[in-house]
Amino acid sequence: MESTITGKKVKLSDYALIVPTVDRTYIVSSSLTGMVVHINTDEYISELERLQRLSDKGDFLLDEGNDMQSFFYMNGILVDIETNEYELVMYTYERKIVRDMSLNLTIIPTRQCNLRCIYCYENFRDEFMNEDVYHGVLNFVGSKICARECNSVNIGLFGGEPFLPFDSLIAFLRRAKELCDETGIAFEVGATTNFELVTPDRFQMLSEVNCKTYQVTVDGVMQTHDKYRPRVDGNGSFSKIIRVCEKT
Repeated sequence: MESTITGKKVKLSDYALIVPTVDRTYIVSSSLTGMVVHINTDEYISELERLQRLSDKGDFLLDEGNDMQSFFYMNGILVDIETNEYELVMYTYERKIVRDMSLNLTIIPTRQCNLRCIYCYENFRDEFMNEDVYHGVLNFVGSKICARECNSVNIGLFGGEPFLPFDSLIAFLRRAKELCDETGIAFEVGATTNFELVTPDRFQMLSEVNCKTYQVTVDGVMQTHDKYRPRVDGNGSFSKIIRVCEKT
């Protein structure tokens, strides 16, 4: 490791945690930044232990040429000595929690599903959101925007399988995005889905309405997955889901 000592004084963050493991390696994390790293080579273990000794004495000069110190500084494990981390936490709390003006909606387009997972708690019903309900949601979003009660709209899709009524759902999402675009409001969509019904063409349409996050469950290897997550007709769903994921 090359050394480039600077005049920048740093300290170990109050929100950093260094935990030794049973195999004599270390897990280093920051509850403030969310960074987690496994230190598992002799070179870096020795460097970490040296860093701990420096930290025990208080602040020290940052060595920017030291890979570990530079990485820790960039990821909030090491912070400038004058940093008031408590004020930073309170600012983040105020901005993200107290003053959060996001409108978060969970939409359940249907209680029906194309799979019959053996552990599912749903009581499947052929019930679908109709145009009146979609229109009502749009009116609600529009009223919140007009009243300046939100600065972003986040829609989570759930079910059942939310993409069963795909045509009506995508039409609704397009109208919701247009409403937000017209007023300069951020719009994002995420979905909890088995992903079997998301073809490449549908994936493109979903991307165009800012549906970019998906929670997809795969229960292990094919034999296990197909046992626990069969389709309505009893056939396995693993191959179709994996094939769709590969194509998108």
